[in-house]
Amino acid sequence: MTYVQAIILAAITSLLASVILYLGSPNQQWMQKRPVLFRHAFVVWLLLCVMSWTVMRLYLGALSASFTLMSMQMLALGIIPFVARLSSPVKVKGLTQRFFNLQKIKEGPAYRALWWSRILGAVLLCFPMALSLVGLFAWWGPGGISDDVKSQLIMWMITPVFIIPLSLVFLVVNVRRLLMVLAACNLIFYSLLFLVAVQDNANANRSYENL
Repeated sequence: MTYVQAIILAAITSLLASVILYLGSPNQQWMQKRPVLFRHAFVVWLLLCVMSWTVMRLYLGALSASFTLMSMQMLALGIIPFVARLSSPVKVKGLTQRFFNLQKIKEGPAYRALWWSRILGAVLLCFPMALSLVGLFAWWGPGGISDDVKSQLIMWMITPVFIIPLSLVFLVVNVRRLLMVLAACNLIFYSLLFLVAVQDNANANRSYENL
């Protein structure tokens, strides 16, 4: 398998994973009835993402493959819901055709439930969690906190690490459970950051005393 073939295969696998995850959401607008339960779609999504990452690892390093996969998922999960907006015919080279027979599903309890909770949770929990995850990677990732090359990767990682959980907030069935998980993750990650800062400060004080 060549480099180009590996990247194309990984991209197709990643896109398929996002489509399956979207179709498992109660808010999906592609079909009148979702074809798969969300928990099953989530498991398939994880497996396909691992497959996509494994294919990219044939030619890319672990960090590069991870960042590429997160970027593809960020784009796919952000764009796929808008495909349902293609309700008018699309003209291609003078021909009129409809790519998808998509009609907006009539709003029901599963579609409009807890939108304010989803929005507030996405804003108040996902972005802080992304910052904490990137901060932990800066400390514990390859090269440590002082690696200048890694700083560019850290800067660009914030966006996909933020967008992916943000998309999940609007796809999951039980939003309260997800918000509780996100809150717990924020508590754990910031606690770890605090412990890392305390340990680094203690090491700095010991180094100063030894001078």
